[in-house]
Amino acid sequence: MNIQSIKVIASHFAEYLPISLYGPVRDGTAHCDPAVLGSAFCIPGDGMTTTQTTAAPTDVQVRVFHNNHLREKYLRGYEPGQTVTEVFVYTTAAETGAPDLDWVIAYEAYRLFNVGDDPQFGTPDPRAVDYRARRNRSLSIGDVIAIDGRFLSCDSRGWSALTETPPIDQRAAHGTTPLG
Repeated sequence: MNIQSIKVIASHFAEYLPISLYGPVRDGTAHCDPAVLGSAFCIPGDGMTTTQTTAAPTDVQVRVFHNNHLREKYLRGYEPGQTVTEVFVYTTAAETGAPDLDWVIAYEAYRLFNVGDDPQFGTPDPRAVDYRARRNRSLSIGDVIAIDGRFLSCDSRGWSALTETPPIDQRAAHGTTPLG
């Protein structure tokens, strides 16, 4: 299967993913970031805007939280005041100052904790394997991540920056294993 075929297949599933496979979408323009899926997906002339950066990568801390209210508000997304449980922490190399850095990291987290442990999608990522070994469910709409202290919630079509830190209430539940 060639890259163009993969892009066509991916476009059919785009409405079901929280962020474009090409990277963040703003004003109807997908921004192709080679760091997201590799330079093969960022083909000049394919209608994508290519994001390029030159900063040296540094480690960025990402914290993953499960929403404690998903069953009550199934697939509506995070709502202010809902409590979350911290289930995982990892670091990722990122180019600080890169455009759309938080959105690229959010996409990576979504991919990691939905298919990152599955060999059908390439070599399993050790972070995703550890996450699943802790008996955590897939990252879902309404869940939250924190990137160096900036909080984002997973929505039905992308990610939203939160203006307030969500209240943390470490609760064990089926598919949610609290840290600590």
